Amino acid sequence: MLEVLRSTPHWVYTLYTVVLYFGLASCFEKRSRLYHLLSTPIIIVVISLVLVTYYSGFSLPVLGGWTLGILIATALVYWFPQAPRLRREGDLIITPGGLSVLGVSGAGFFTKYWLGYASASGADWTQLPSFLMWDSMTSGLIVGFFVGRGLSHFTIAKQLEAVSDGRSSHDNC
Repeated sequence: MLEVLRSTPHWVYTLYTVVLYFGLASCFEKRSRLYHLLSTPIIIVVISLVLVTYYSGFSLPVLGGWTLGILIATALVYWFPQAPRLRREGDLIITPGGLSVLGVSGAGFFTKYWLGYASASGADWTQLPSFLMWDSMTSGLIVGFFVGRGLSHFTIAKQLEAVSDGRSSHDNC
C-alpha cells in the first residue's frame, strides 16, 4: 500500500487538497448571490463531461452511465433535500454549513481513485465494457449531487424571494 502512495502522481494530491478545501469550506455558513447557486453546478457539469469523454471517448456506455448517474443523484437530492435552512439578507442568500459536500466529494474522490488504480494495475474486471459504464456513473452521481443541491437551493431561494416580495408589497398597502 505504501508503494501505491509513493507512486501516485503529485497532481492527485493537489486535486485531493482542492477537494478537501472546498469540502471543508462548505461546512461553514456561506453568503452568495442567487446566480451562484446555479453557476457552480453548471461549471461542474462541463468539467466532468470534458474529463469523462477525454479519457473514455464518446461511447454509449460512458455517456449513458454518466447521464444516468446525474439523473439519479439530481432527483434524489432535489426531491429529498436535507432541509436546507436558507435565508435571505438583502440580495444575498445565506446557505448553512453541512457535511454533505465534504462526504460526497471525499467518497467520490476515493472511489474514482480506487477505480483508476484498478484500471492502471490491469485488473481483469476493468477490461469489461460495463466497467466504463460504472466508472462514468460514479462521476455522474457526484455531479448529480451538486446539480440537485444547486437546483434545490435555487428553488428555495426563489420561494424566499417571492415571500419577501409578497411581504413587502403588503407592507406598502
